Amino acid sequence: MAISTPSTSAAARTQGTKSESIVSSLGETHIIISKSEYRSLKSEVKRWKTLHAKALEREKKLKEKLAEKKGIIRKLQQRSFGDKSEKGKKKNESKKKGTRKARGQRKGSKGHGRTLRPNLEERKEESKLPKTPQCPKCANP
Repeated sequence: MAISTPSTSAAARTQGTKSESIVSSLGETHIIISKSEYRSLKSEVKRWKTLHAKALEREKKLKEKLAEKKGIIRKLQQRSFGDKSEKGKKKNESKKKGTRKARGQRKGSKGHGRTLRPNLEERKEESKLPKTPQCPKCANP
């Protein structure tokens, strides 16, 4: 579809502001419009293009603002619901609890032995034990 300007057609000057369409022998449609109509359409195109550009700029700013707000929300949620959350433990953490090492001295280790007391006196005591052991309370063997 081709648009011809009014300056190329004498029929358009006589018609005024009304549009006229002509179909050529090749099947193309030519629309003839007045010069003032052409100017108003051009200005309308320019107006819509500037409105679209402004809308794109506003959308870009709003997306940046939204990303910033989402970041703030994420920080605040991490701060309030972070590690000390009421959520259940993850599967990996529950396995760690069962495999905790036992406390204290390990079986089979040497240890430190008795503590030597070199400043204490050494004395010998002799005691006489009965040949058959007896209970101290009832004296039964």
